[in-house]
Amino acid sequence: QVVHDLPGRPRWCVYDAPRERFLVNIRDPSSVVALAASTLKEVARIDGLAAGPHGLDLDRIGQRAFVACDAGFVCVLDLTSDREIARVQIAGEPDAIWYSSASHSLYVAIGNPGLVDVIDARALAVVQQVNTGMGAHTTAFDSQRRRLYVFLPASAEAAVFDEAPSA
Repeated sequence: QVVHDLPGRPRWCVYDAPRERFLVNIRDPSSVVALAASTLKEVARIDGLAAGPHGLDLDRIGQRAFVACDAGFVCVLDLTSDREIARVQIAGEPDAIWYSSASHSLYVAIGNPGLVDVIDARALAVVQQVNTGMGAHTTAFDSQRRRLYVFLPASAEAAVFDEAPSA
């Protein structure tokens, strides 16, 4: 049963619990759509993002969303105003992203050239690049253990990276 038509091809979504809504990345037109959890009807839309929004995660305490876009940027959204407030240039076309509230770090997997950009979410700047191997697309972050897992299709390997303690 179709409950709500989306304005384009969805790529990633997260649940924004305080606002009882889903945020859904739409590839074209490049946007993030907010859908009410109870009805799945559109309640907000953020247009004009860098091309190809892909990975998406939330800073629940800071009330921000991070959107990794194919154009080589992470767009930062203010969830209280539903507006883009900043862009951070990254090393290439991203896939999955993960936010760590413990370290205020955002991990952005970039399959080519095979690395993870680490962004300081307070300064909104890339502070480290971790070489992973080609195809760093499939990732998971364990917030309890503070570990990033990167699964590499080209080598059929799994890599584990421990998060540095926060300052």
